Amino acid sequence: MRKNFLATSFTILLSLFGGIPAANAIVITTGQIEVLTPYTGRFNFDFMIGDRSVQGFADEGSKLLLPGFAGETFNGNQNRGIQDMFWGNVEDQFVLWREGSDPIVTQLSSTAAGAVLTQGQTVYQSPFEFSGALCGIFSGTFGTPCDVVFPSLTGQGIAEFLFAESILDDGRHYFTPLKATYTFHAVPEPAALALFCVGLTGIALARRRRR
Repeated sequence: MRKNFLATSFTILLSLFGGIPAANAIVITTGQIEVLTPYTGRFNFDFMIGDRSVQGFADEGSKLLLPGFAGETFNGNQNRGIQDMFWGNVEDQFVLWREGSDPIVTQLSSTAAGAVLTQGQTVYQSPFEFSGALCGIFSGTFGTPCDVVFPSLTGQGIAEFLFAESILDDGRHYFTPLKATYTFHAVPEPAALALFCVGLTGIALARRRRR
């Protein structure tokens, strides 16, 4: 019984550390990615990378959410790349987020579970995991060396999806996507996670001894 208990505790510890990013990745802990019109792909992002403020904007791009009927499941993932042709700023410096001659390709990917569209519900939330990279050039076109580069980015948080609901003539409920927002949260430190797990294990052992 004790072996099973210790094995379970070890499994919990491993699962907690599974969400810790690689040591060479920059973790984004504040800011957000906002898709203003998910059907056409217009979006912006605004977050801190280290001590630098970084923004990006695009009038349109890869489609995120599509309209659907009640009972259908929407996909909450978003993926942005060089095909979307977006621009932005690093602090006060204007940049074009493109593909440079460096082996870095601008890519922003968020993975979030979707949900079943439900009558009377227009707001849905889901945890998301983020990864990506940014290559910014001050001027020029594809193949220009990156003037500013962030080769490995990661983060996590909560995604919120907003829909408008309408009722068609045939009585079916139709949902049109309005906005998707991915808000970054801080990732717990490894030491804090380990201490938390050890504390839970200690409490469980103390209760067993009392029995």
